[in-house]
Amino acid sequence: MTVNSTAPAGVFAALRVRDYRIYWSTGLVSNIGGAMQGVALDWYVLTLTHSGTALGWVVGLQFAPVLLFGLWGGVVADRYDRRTLLPWTQTLYAVQALLLTVTVLSGHAPLWLLYVLSFALGCVFTVENPARLSFVTELVGRALIPKAAGLNILSLNVARLIGPAIAGVLIGAIGTGWVFALNAASFTAVLGGGAALCGRAARTRRRVHDLRSGRDLRGQLADHTDPVRRPGLRRRLQGARHHEHGPGHRHRRPHRNPTAHRNSTAHRNSTAHLRPNRPPEELPMTDRHTGLPGLHLALEADGGGAHPAVQLAPTTRAVRESAVSAEHAGFALVTFADAPLPPGTGPAPLGRIEAGTRAAYVSGLTDRIGLAPTLHVTTTEPFHLATQLAALDHASHGRAAWLVGAAAGADDLATVGRPPLPADALHREITDVVDTARALWDSWEDEAIIKNIATGRFLDPDRVHHIDFEGASFTVKGPLITPRPPQGQIVVLAPDALEIDERADVVLVARPTPDAIASRAAGARERGAHLVFAEVEVVLDTAIPAADRLAELNTTAIWPETGRLRHTGSAGSLTELLTELAQFVDSVRLHPAVLADDLPVLTDRVLPALAAAGLHHPPRPGDTLRTTLGLPRPANRFAAATTNA
Repeated sequence: MTVNSTAPAGVFAALRVRDYRIYWSTGLVSNIGGAMQGVALDWYVLTLTHSGTALGWVVGLQFAPVLLFGLWGGVVADRYDRRTLLPWTQTLYAVQALLLTVTVLSGHAPLWLLYVLSFALGCVFTVENPARLSFVTELVGRALIPKAAGLNILSLNVARLIGPAIAGVLIGAIGTGWVFALNAASFTAVLGGGAALCGRAARTRRRVHDLRSGRDLRGQLADHTDPVRRPGLRRRLQGARHHEHGPGHRHRRPHRNPTAHRNSTAHRNSTAHLRPNRPPEELPMTDRHTGLPGLHLALEADGGGAHPAVQLAPTTRAVRESAVSAEHAGFALVTFADAPLPPGTGPAPLGRIEAGTRAAYVSGLTDRIGLAPTLHVTTTEPFHLATQLAALDHASHGRAAWLVGAAAGADDLATVGRPPLPADALHREITDVVDTARALWDSWEDEAIIKNIATGRFLDPDRVHHIDFEGASFTVKGPLITPRPPQGQIVVLAPDALEIDERADVVLVARPTPDAIASRAAGARERGAHLVFAEVEVVLDTAIPAADRLAELNTTAIWPETGRLRHTGSAGSLTELLTELAQFVDSVRLHPAVLADDLPVLTDRVLPALAAAGLHHPPRPGDTLRTTLGLPRPANRFAAATTNA
């Protein structure tokens, strides 16, 4: 399922982007016109005054604003939308050229007016130049910036080469004034190209607004998934609800109907025997508590994306926008990668905020998407790990998950002063930490907090328990310093390579082909995994074909094989792949190569297409992550003993 492309994209790769192609071609016309005007203005002043001093003033006044107001020009360029700002600057250029045309052709061109127009030209350039240079990034994306910058330099050099030559011929043939007129006329092409870009900009602004607000996308999803609006979908869902298995059936699902079978209440109850002592009121008896039908899509939102060429330190703004955009798009879960060592290589590696802190920050900005930071069992104290995740579950009102990390490289362990661990000791530590965390989350019973004002009692000490856990490399007495999480137990996500399927709520399967994913998913269910997610890396078609994007990214840093399924292609083919995977897994965790480029395609095209097929429903505000995923809230392991006592 991987499309490989190793051929270099070439020096003209940026011209494959439609908007940049318009920008560059019209800019070339404008640059040639500007070079012609520069020669014509200098010649006209010299013939008018026969003074080198006057000519020096005209040239100096054109560049004085850059020296005096250059910093403020950059501020203006950053503050306003460049697709709106640049047409205005080009219009002012055209007005200046028209004034020169009229005054010169009329024969009444006082020197002071030439000075004023030269200074005005410099003022416009002070704003236009930084806006134009930064605008290239918006048009082509990060990967193609070097190619686009080279083409910009090519355009300027070509203009400087042929513009003065054309001006010299025209001055002798038709006069200086008509050269100014031709320059003014050249701006019609520039403004026409700007109008085309602005039309696309308006659509882009609407898309970004809808992505951030969720309004339009939620409407699309409602159109696709509301049973009232889609009676066929309603019939499929109703049929699914009446589909049942025999008592005690353990559903392995090697093959199934992705639109109906997933909503089976019997399937959601098939894990009941794994949750001992669950009281009757916690059984998922209603459709609302069977979880949402379809794939529960998850998104990895670390840094700039999964490709090593875009490894960035995740700023608070980037973390916020990725998580909020994913929630509005309808993702059920967002994960935050982390490692003991900073990402990247070289003398100045990138630093980043710890994943649990990022998730806590996002918890107050979202209301329905699950939050799963990566916390490593080998470098984090088990008690602190369990406390941090319990606090996140309280802060998010029941949307916390834990992606189990087990960094075990020598350099990773050296960050906490530990020697390397043998494979068997590492596996023992992973299981010990997971078991300890689960015990600590149960160390407070749900009824432990009583808040009795009359007696001044805050909690019932008989319902707070010491766990007395003794592992191979640590001991924990307990209890936790945080009350029991709203979900009872944090949702535990475990990569399949850790081989702790029986201890995980969700096993993340990383295999390079759908068949291999299906085989590993079946094995995970046999070992007791409740849910299975497939790991999929994606590079999608944007304005540039996905294969070309990947080839261009690989010129900066090769994306090595990670063992995950990698899709390079269109949104439609990704939708087909996810539909195929829905036969074997409960969800897919997507790893976009470049978040800024691939996430909009996922939200605009892939998720709505899955929703239209009945394979995806966005999570509901106020639901816990367990409710969204169809996982029951487990009973407290100490509750039965307390009741019997």
